[in-house]
Amino acid sequence: MLIDEEKFKKYAMMAYEKHLGSAIMLLCDYYKNKGN
Repeated sequence: MLIDEEKFKKYAMMAYEKHLGSAIMLLCDYYKNKGN
């Protein structure tokens, strides 16, 4: 089975950005709760 490299890169970037986004949101929530 051959992997379409372009498609793979696209999905990898999407997954990476999603993960990064959720990590940033978690950090924001953490600091908000810490501030209260």
